[in-house]
Amino acid sequence: METAIPLSKTDVATNSGTRKTVHEEAVQVEILGPGNAVSRMTAQVLDAAMRDLGLVPEQDIRLDFVRDALKIAASGVYWTPAVRVNGALKCTGRVPSFKEVRNWLQQFAQKPPADSLHPTEPNWEGA
Repeated sequence: METAIPLSKTDVATNSGTRKTVHEEAVQVEILGPGNAVSRMTAQVLDAAMRDLGLVPEQDIRLDFVRDALKIAASGVYWTPAVRVNGALKCTGRVPSFKEVRNWLQQFAQKPPADSLHPTEPNWEGA
């Protein structure tokens, strides 16, 4: 009998009730708001910045929407839309700019240089 061993992934429920697999290293981004036009604009700006940086939703970024007013207020946010990145409140009461969001997410998009993935082999010719 095979036993599945998850490698740095976690199984989470989505708003639609389905399940998805998300990497534990994924950046947690939350949009807090009632789902109105301003909240949707915030989501569009986040999506554009993620695409620009080459971040893959569900793999590099875990995007959650918090629409419940009581949960939003309990988290200390009183002006929406608001954006949290890994628990840190980055913006509240306005739609963040593309440049602003890109700066928040850029540190998570940086991959190690190609040289560090394949170290050079030792030079055996002089031995």
